[in-house]
Amino acid sequence: MAKSEMTQILDKYGVNVTEEKTLDFLRNESFNILPSNEVNDKFGCEFKVAPGQFIQLFQYDENDGYEHDLQPVKKISVKCRDGSDLHLELDGQENKILLNSCRSLADKTLIVNEQDYMKIKENSSEYMCETAVMYQFGDWQTSGTAIRELQKSMSKQNSLSEEDQYVYTLSSKIESYETAQQSSEVLAFLLFFVDAMFFAAANISIFYKVKSELNDEKHIALNLNRVGITDKEFWNILTKKNGCYYLIPVLSAILIGVFYSYSVNSVYEYGKAGLICGLIVSCILLLVQVLIIWKVTKYEFNPGI
Repeated sequence: MAKSEMTQILDKYGVNVTEEKTLDFLRNESFNILPSNEVNDKFGCEFKVAPGQFIQLFQYDENDGYEHDLQPVKKISVKCRDGSDLHLELDGQENKILLNSCRSLADKTLIVNEQDYMKIKENSSEYMCETAVMYQFGDWQTSGTAIRELQKSMSKQNSLSEEDQYVYTLSSKIESYETAQQSSEVLAFLLFFVDAMFFAAANISIFYKVKSELNDEKHIALNLNRVGITDKEFWNILTKKNGCYYLIPVLSAILIGVFYSYSVNSVYEYGKAGLICGLIVSCILLLVQVLIIWKVTKYEFNPGI
C-alpha cells in the first residue's frame, strides 16, 4: 500500500501519526532474529551481545493477569548454504515490549550482534529477510475504525488469499485493547447482576422475616404504649432492630470488598483507582441500605398503637 493512501485513510478518521520507524529482521517458522545495533538505535535500548550469543526477548506485560512462559531457549543452530552450522548460545533474557504481537511474526524473538546477523542473512536460506514498518499514533484508542479500513484496503489491493489474509494483517494494540474492553464490560455486567441478585435476595428475605414478626410486635408495642413509651422511643427501637438485621451483612461485605480492592491494586501496582472506586460503590450501597431500613421501619411503625 502506498504511504500516501495510508495517510489519506488515517486522516479521514482523524488519526494522527506522531512517529514512524522501520526495522529489518530475519525470521523463520520459529524465530525472529533482530540486530542489536538496529534495536538500540530505533528503540533506545542498550543491548550488548557478544559474537556467537543471543538475548531472548520476551514481549509480555507482566501485569496483564495472564500466565506467560518465560523459559528461554538455551541454544540454536542455523544451517548455512555451504553445509556448515552457525551455533548461537543464550547470553541472557529481557522482558520488554518493542513490537505489537502480529500473526506474521514467529513466536520467539532473539537479538544478536551485527556480525552474526549479517552471517545469517547472507549464508542461510532458512531465514527470510523482512521489514517491519511501525507507526505511533497520537491517540491510538480511537484508531480502531481506521485500522480496519486499512486492512480491508490492503487485502483488496494485494488480492491476498484467505490464508494469506489471516497471516499478513496489520498489527495494532487497539485490537487487544478493544477485546479487553469488551471482556471487562461483560465481566462488570455479570458481577453487577450477581451482586444485585444477592443484595435483593438478602433484603427480601429479611423483609419477610420482619413482616412475619409484625403481629407479635404490634402486641409488644401496645403493651409498651400502656406503660408510657413514646412514639419516638418506639421508632428508635425499631430502627436499631432493623439496623442489626440489615447493616451487619452489608458492612461485612464492604470490609471484604474494600480490602480485596486494596490488595489487588497493591499487588499489581495499579495505583489507587480501584480502591477509590470500591469506596464510592460501597458508600452508594450503604446509602441505599439506610434508605431501605428507613422504609421498612416506616412500614412497621404505626404511631399511637
